[in-house]
Amino acid sequence: SSGINAEYGVVAPEFIEGINATSMYQKKKEEEDASSVSSSPIPPGKGAGGYEEACLVNQYKKTIILNSVALYCMKRDLNRAKRLLAQYLSTLEENDIPAQATMLLVYIELRQGNTDAALSILKQQQINLPTLTT
Repeated sequence: SSGINAEYGVVAPEFIEGINATSMYQKKKEEEDASSVSSSPIPPGKGAGGYEEACLVNQYKKTIILNSVALYCMKRDLNRAKRLLAQYLSTLEENDIPAQATMLLVYIELRQGNTDAALSILKQQQINLPTLTT
């Protein structure tokens, strides 16, 4: 299984969980071995790059998930978008929720006709929307 949902053309959430620093390291090492440039490999989590690699992998996961949610929204599959977003948000602390996730959730609520829920989310997250000047 490639991890791609053929019906929607997005990455399946269970595939995203398989992305980690070790798999990223192994792919990089394979590429280096193929080009014969590799010197001395540093095992994942060791040396200066371990923490940075883990942060980068987490950023990749966040980007993939939020892009998948946005794609579901564009395809008007709001229930699937909301489920994926809820699954992602359940892994975060309340004060670590990115603004993009909040705005996607607000969009979903508005599209489903839940204006009170959307307003409540904005108030809860205290998002300061830019004022439009004309």
